[in-house]
Amino acid sequence: MKLLFVLLLPAVLAKPTPESPEQAHRHHGAWKICVPQGALGACQTMASESELHVTCVAARDRVDCLDKVQHREADFVPVEPEDMYIASKIPDQHFMVFKEVRTKEEPDEEFRYEAVAVVHNNLSISSLQELQGLKSCHTGVGRNVGYKIPITKLRRMGILGSLNNPDLTPRENEIHALSELFSQACLVGKWSPDPAQNQALKTRYSNLCALCEHPDVCDYPDKYSGYDGALRCLAENGGQIAFTKVYYVKKHFGLPIGAGQAVPTGEDPNNYAYLCPNATKAPITGKPCIWAARPWPGYMANDDVQSDVADLRAQISLANTIGENERAEWLNKVLILDNKTVAVDNQGPYSPQDYLSKANYTDVIERDTGSPHRTIRFCVTSNTELAKCRVLREAAFSRDIRPAFDCIQETTLHDCLKTVRDDGADIITLDGGEVVTAQREYNLKPIIAEQYGEHGALYYAVAVVKKSSSYQSIDDLRGNKSCHTGYGRTAGWNVPLYTLLNKGLISRSNCPYTRALSEFFSGGSCVPGALTPENNPTEENPQQLCSVCAGNLDSSDSTAAQASQCSASNNESYFGYTGAFRCLASGSGDVAFVKHTTVPENADGRNTAAWAAGLRSEDFELLCPDGGRAPVDQYTRCNLAQVPPHMVVTSNGKSELAVNEIRDAVLAAGNLYGKHPELFRLFGDFDGTKDLLFKWVLGDFFWGKSDQCVKPASHLQVPKLRMSGAISLRPDVPSRCPYRGEFCYRTFVSGEWISTHAEVLRDHGNSQDLRKSAKALKEKHDTLGPPHCMAAFRPLVITNTRNLIMLLKKCRGNYRLSFHSKIYGEYAVNKGSRNNDTEFVLAFVLALTPTCLSKFPVQFYLCRNGTFVSE
Repeated sequence: MKLLFVLLLPAVLAKPTPESPEQAHRHHGAWKICVPQGALGACQTMASESELHVTCVAARDRVDCLDKVQHREADFVPVEPEDMYIASKIPDQHFMVFKEVRTKEEPDEEFRYEAVAVVHNNLSISSLQELQGLKSCHTGVGRNVGYKIPITKLRRMGILGSLNNPDLTPRENEIHALSELFSQACLVGKWSPDPAQNQALKTRYSNLCALCEHPDVCDYPDKYSGYDGALRCLAENGGQIAFTKVYYVKKHFGLPIGAGQAVPTGEDPNNYAYLCPNATKAPITGKPCIWAARPWPGYMANDDVQSDVADLRAQISLANTIGENERAEWLNKVLILDNKTVAVDNQGPYSPQDYLSKANYTDVIERDTGSPHRTIRFCVTSNTELAKCRVLREAAFSRDIRPAFDCIQETTLHDCLKTVRDDGADIITLDGGEVVTAQREYNLKPIIAEQYGEHGALYYAVAVVKKSSSYQSIDDLRGNKSCHTGYGRTAGWNVPLYTLLNKGLISRSNCPYTRALSEFFSGGSCVPGALTPENNPTEENPQQLCSVCAGNLDSSDSTAAQASQCSASNNESYFGYTGAFRCLASGSGDVAFVKHTTVPENADGRNTAAWAAGLRSEDFELLCPDGGRAPVDQYTRCNLAQVPPHMVVTSNGKSELAVNEIRDAVLAAGNLYGKHPELFRLFGDFDGTKDLLFKWVLGDFFWGKSDQCVKPASHLQVPKLRMSGAISLRPDVPSRCPYRGEFCYRTFVSGEWISTHAEVLRDHGNSQDLRKSAKALKEKHDTLGPPHCMAAFRPLVITNTRNLIMLLKKCRGNYRLSFHSKIYGEYAVNKGSRNNDTEFVLAFVLALTPTCLSKFPVQFYLCRNGTFVSE
């Protein structure tokens, strides 16, 4: 009998319950539940249950599900309070929350948990102003009951100080205010996703760690952290007020929970009291006075369901019972239920705004800090990217990511770079080659870099051909058609150009190289952006570089579609990694120069766009630089180069504070949505287009379990932050050399480190050691070949001492070359600047310092004004 009761519990708790499944099913058809794409398989398994009358509607993520429910493509969707908040802000919305996910332990409680403040009963306090100087205990930074709710409520009451100091980041504003209010505290956790900034804040506001078990660490695990830890901090470590939730208060003092019995713990509840928002006290054994509550998660539908809501409620309860009896995976993946929770009918339905308001929770989500309201503005170049940015803005705001994001649209990439430079926008994500252009021509700087799973801050550039083709070498591509990601981009332009140069397939003296490449691919090419004024100021670039481009193939406006042909934006269907592959797959081109994940990202059903239907990874192969071909998953042995990552850049004029703000918000978004892509797919495709805002790397295909994370670019040696997913954002390249930590950069040739030797840097002015190092570098140069005319490096040949001295003066004290000034200056003066070894060393050092190079007025590039410049 006891077992039977347990099995039937979900259905009993969900009222009203129909007499039978057949009687329950009065809806005109199967109920359509919306699920994120990753849960579709589990949903279809659930829908196969004969007693259930449901069908599955797949969406990009939960935010997309809201749109499908709003437009009647689906009937309902499982949601959390933050999703309800997003829904409440959709114009002309008619959502209703009709059922909730509660715990079996507390199935009759109105809220998931209630935030309370607990004090010693003998604390003398008549006004919340008297909190000043007390010792406080918190669950952890960024958490609801121990952080967000007290900050929100105390600020609204005028107890907490200003949260809008323009000289502090949003997080530091909060921490500063708490530090001013409380004399000591325990507030564990990551105060910033940037480890250096995290430590700096904990040092600056060390009083907020003083009550922790390990004040020097001030992070999890800690005896005095979490809901129960905050109460322990109050009881045994000198705390005077603890912010926690009612459930743990009852548990701490052995009081009954739900229908359960009291379990004595030895703690006397009479020694403590609830501190109410009006500064009165309430007994622990009585009704708690709550500061705010977190609503239960639940199920939300459009109001078309209103007339049949009883039937839908019954179907969910029936699915709850079936799923629990079968221990089905879909119970959690689809219905967000598990063996400790149960689907319960509420007293509504409620509109999402009313559902949040009755818990006094809306202002906790919004957490208004007052004017001025700062934002972090992404610059985007297409309507689709703008749409994704706006969805990110709403989703991230609901999840407490501050400052809020905003979106600025420009026509071209270069327009965006200008806008970021001029403070009309704050950030944009760029390809490695574009980063150098941004630094050199627009005074921008990288602050965050993507990281690609086990490959770290590098990815592979590959040449992809159809398996049915006959090409066996790069030389075989002569006279055929090529597809490129974009002009000046690493995998799509710099690497294939350098490959052709390095193999002698185009002459190093055949300038400009745009013409040389178009002559090699005489069948035509698509190189988006090749003809824009910024990339073609002398109008010498051949029209043939755009002859294969298609414009916007998905636009119904033929005029607009044609106008976007060869543009360096997603308005050109063959732009970017996915676009270049589409160019190949559609038959427009014979080879696509992309990254190592492009094929599997878009084949085998992983890209739902119509053009990708039926594409299989096995129908494509990699063309190896030394001849032969390989399957697409063997990119480590068959690639053209291992190249630097994509990076987030901002204006070089941004203050350290502004950069920290940007890092904190972008890293927080990356961490959250890397772990939980079902909430919002930040690193995935959007409306059939990939690589918007950030690039996407397919984790499950190459690395088993996804490994997606973000990484700050605050310092050259920042430890890695790992989350689930496949892409990451991490410190800006260049990184540290394996040679005694000296500064260097990877070449495009083989991924080996090229560096000035540590012996040279140690022995200032020793010409013998310098010659020895220069000789070693020259040997490596002879093996790998110099990076001639690479847009990302732009090596320089110094032909006289005067130019050298000018260069050193320009760079001294401001750029990384300044560390080498004394060495090369003395050697050049003593030995003369025409020494071949000297010229090579200088050329390579300059290749490592594009910022310095951009400031030098006398620039003799290896290709300049159509003329090859030799030693």
